[in-house]
Amino acid sequence: MKKLSVALRLISGILVAVVAVVFVILEATLLITLDFKLYENQMLAFIQLILRLIIAAYALVLGVLSIIKSKRSFLWEGICLLAASVVMIFFASNNVGVYFTILSLLFVISHLLFLVSDNKSMLK
Repeated sequence: MKKLSVALRLISGILVAVVAVVFVILEATLLITLDFKLYENQMLAFIQLILRLIIAAYALVLGVLSIIKSKRSFLWEGICLLAASVVMIFFASNNVGVYFTILSLLFVISHLLFLVSDNKSMLK
């Protein structure tokens, strides 16, 4: 059980990091090319772009930290990522928000499974 939870945590951390790298690159490119200037309300578009970049950067840091620090559980951080992705469902197109929610839910479940298996081994 413990080996399964460690493997699941590693896989979910890698998935979160890879998806986050892609979206950090996309959002940073949109920011560098001043894409928000094309919209009617430029300030609102700029704020939306910055917030999307912050969420992607947070997911990248969380994914990398969960891979590097394999002994620590990132359950609360994963819950925050899940909450952000659930809110994003209504504002993202092409079902991207749904995919992010599924990915962050997998991340939370893997860390929850790790906590449960770690507590069982501590009781023995």
